Amino acid sequence: MNILHLSFNQLEHKTYLEYKSESEWVDFALSSMAESFYDDFREVNGVIIPFFIERTFSQRDRIMQIKKIEFNINADESLFVMPKSKEIEKLKFLDGKWDVKFYVSWQGRWYPMGNTVSEIKFAATNLLQEKIEQGIQHKIINYT
Repeated sequence: MNILHLSFNQLEHKTYLEYKSESEWVDFALSSMAESFYDDFREVNGVIIPFFIERTFSQRDRIMQIKKIEFNINADESLFVMPKSKEIEKLKFLDGKWDVKFYVSWQGRWYPMGNTVSEIKFAATNLLQEKIEQGIQHKIINYT
């Protein structure tokens, strides 16, 4: 059974700024409702942003206070590059095209089903993706 969880937002009647929201939150893999409160609104480059956010969920309370917000700054792209994990490096040898022989068993005998092409490559820093083509069948398997 699927359960639909709705978010509820409350706006301040004079400014129409959101000061409270209720939404679903996941904590330690358990779903629960959360309340978020917004305050200390400041204008940054024509955008009004809350610099104080408090979120309560389960039995926790999390407060975030923002000191400074800048838009369109020049940032070194290397800041956003995730390093490759040591474990995914062990699978690097799989990178490339593979000719695979595919057999099926029927009544105790093995029958060739034609060639299968398997191409494995890094789809992202820590994600190996295998694309398998066998006749008209296509399959994608992700390894992380």
